[in-house]
Amino acid sequence: MHGLRVIGIVLVLQYHVTQSLVLVFINQGASALVERCGWSMAAVWPLSLVALIGGSLVLAYVMHIVIEKPSLRVRDRVAG
Repeated sequence: MHGLRVIGIVLVLQYHVTQSLVLVFINQGASALVERCGWSMAAVWPLSLVALIGGSLVLAYVMHIVIEKPSLRVRDRVAG
């Protein structure tokens, strides 16, 4: 039962790490577009939102393959 709790914690952390990493990079990119390139916030905000959603999906999928799949195999082995 302890192993299943650890796997649950890992999956929750996976979600938060994904969101945090993507937000950091999107924030830096949006700031550079507004300050250095002179883009309008009206254009940068929707682009940032699209980039956040796309980046989160890509990073979440990579973490799913690298972290979640092996964890599920361990869970099945422990439960079975």
